[in-house]
Amino acid sequence: MNNMNSKLKKKDKLNITRSMLLGNVMKYNPESISIMMDNGINCFACHLVNKNTLEKAANYDSVNLNRLLYEINNSPKSWG
Repeated sequence: MNNMNSKLKKKDKLNITRSMLLGNVMKYNPESISIMMDNGINCFACHLVNKNTLEKAANYDSVNLNRLLYEINNSPKSWG
């Protein structure tokens, strides 16, 4: 377990940003997967999941990035 994971507690919030890799977004907020799918992002099995940022994925799929970030950051957090 890396240092960041060990410091996070259920009550802690990690603000998801446009520059985060998709893999990290999913790791730190698993609930974000359904939110991204509801908004039209479906590239979770892609080999680029750990190379593409949330912003790149949103642009590629013509998704409103600001709305997506709002929905993810205001959802109940679920930490793995």
